[in-house]
Amino acid sequence: MKNYYVLVALMNSAFLCAMELHSGLKQDDPVENICYEIDKNILKIDPNAWNKRVIGSYAAYCKRPEFTGNPEKVINLLGEVEKYVPQEHRNDTVFQKLQSHWLVYYLLCELVADRVRQLNAVTGSTIDDLLDANKLIPGLSSQMSRFINQSAHSSYAQSRLLDKPVDEFNFGNEDEEIHYTHLNAWGAGEVYMLVVPKEGACVNGITRNSKHLVWSLENGKENQDHARKIFQFPLNAGEQECFKDQYIVNNNYLIVLGNAGLSGIHFAVSPVLELNKTAAAKNRMWKGSEIFLFKKPTLASRLCQKALWNCSENPYCSRSTDKGELGKLRGSKAAQGLRGFVQDNLFMKIDTRIGLTLEGCK
Repeated sequence: MKNYYVLVALMNSAFLCAMELHSGLKQDDPVENICYEIDKNILKIDPNAWNKRVIGSYAAYCKRPEFTGNPEKVINLLGEVEKYVPQEHRNDTVFQKLQSHWLVYYLLCELVADRVRQLNAVTGSTIDDLLDANKLIPGLSSQMSRFINQSAHSSYAQSRLLDKPVDEFNFGNEDEEIHYTHLNAWGAGEVYMLVVPKEGACVNGITRNSKHLVWSLENGKENQDHARKIFQFPLNAGEQECFKDQYIVNNNYLIVLGNAGLSGIHFAVSPVLELNKTAAAKNRMWKGSEIFLFKKPTLASRLCQKALWNCSENPYCSRSTDKGELGKLRGSKAAQGLRGFVQDNLFMKIDTRIGLTLEGCK
């Protein structure tokens, strides 16, 4: 398999070489000049050879065993590369173009992959540094450090599907889910309709006995501060409604009434619906709320959730709860920067694990 990739790389390089001979080198291109220095001083090949791309790609591939799996050697070698990048050209555009050079591409892939591994192993004491795109990587410039950190953030977000729309996101597929809550309507009767007004800061519920309820989208709690609006039907432009077993998408929020048939929220919806079904069978007059509120994760909230999992007891891998790390997670900038029910859920889970009462933490 490795030989196959080498062959593909060589064929690709031969094609580029032919194009290079046809079009001529861009002598005023700073990226070409940097690649020239890399070939001459690091790969030790003749940068003027007609088959430079073929030789260079093979030389870069052969050099991989020297640094693969060793972040320290990767940083040292990338630091050597940066010596040939003038200060005025140290920016994302140039770094992006430099990935056309096989050695730079291999080095950046190795370092980004290492940063992603660190993101997956996040804890309370590392989360703020890992979220800081400007965090300096010793041995590299601030510009290159930021480029690598941002690339790692983007790679992690894509691997966790954080770019998906909220109604397509798979909540609760792993770890400790903190991005949903249950909207309570105790004693108000069965809510048969939900309406989100144009401003979108709250969700209104209308019961079968014409009672109106209002919940804040941010904290998921019934909120008296939001005026109970009298809606006229059909609704005005910008207002959204849903009925039983439907849902509303409002920016990064997903509001569900009953069973909307979305596979990504099955873990949260099904137990409540089954509980209601069982209770209703015993008491036909009983009607529980079946309103669910989900919020699309951000990189920060997703890493907080991951850190909670990494620091908590896990019988599947014989891991015990690290109360010290959980305490650091609670006090981290990342956790303190969360808002609403997402932060409430995180703090509640942390406090439960470290043995604190919610009252004592307020």
